[in-house]
Amino acid sequence: MAYDNSNNDRQMYQGNWSCSSCGSQITELPFEPDPSRLDQLTCRDCHKKNRPQRSNSNNNDQFERKMHRGNWTCSQCGSQITELPFEPSSDRLHELTCRDCHRNNR
Repeated sequence: MAYDNSNNDRQMYQGNWSCSSCGSQITELPFEPDPSRLDQLTCRDCHKKNRPQRSNSNNNDQFERKMHRGNWTCSQCGSQITELPFEPSSDRLHELTCRDCHRNNR
């Protein structure tokens, strides 16, 4: 099984390897395999099946971030904060800032 190299911008390495997942023959790779890790090579299809799923949105948002809901107050402007991308520590609640104040302080 060969990888698509239609752009011809990447060096391809020829060989006779086997996929460690499905056993199919691999004749071309986009990297030079480490001889000590030949038992870990996977074909293109198995590699795609085993990689983490990506979202369809922009690259900055690849993995969904868990949001924590609560009732907090911004320490700078006094506005209500109902959602944070982290669980705030009880001893640092007096330091919480809303999104706008956080951006302005960067």
